[in-house]
Amino acid sequence: AQVAEEANKAGVPVVLDIEKVRPHIDKVLPLADFIVTNTGYPKIFKEGASTEEGMAALLEQGRAKWVITTLGSAGSQMMRRTKDDPEERVSDPALTYSSLDEYTIVKCRAHDVA
Repeated sequence: AQVAEEANKAGVPVVLDIEKVRPHIDKVLPLADFIVTNTGYPKIFKEGASTEEGMAALLEQGRAKWVITTLGSAGSQMMRRTKDDPEERVSDPALTYSSLDEYTIVKCRAHDVA
């Protein structure tokens, strides 16, 4: 947590990559600007929740601008606060947009590699 605090003071963005329960994560989450997780972590973080509900709970911990969760062979998804949405959405057939409460979810399906 001390390194994240110093980075915040210096204006350096903090990226937190978390895949399982770690000691003192409750002290680091509020300091993260961006959070990356594996498929399972949001449901571990908020027990009994869907992946999306867990991602929202992670965003509610502090200053993070977005959470990205990998979905294995299905791709990945990003969640951000709807108030932070850009004026124009990226138009790409691999992207789908949805929402949950005050959050926007952007799902990116995995591309086949030939």
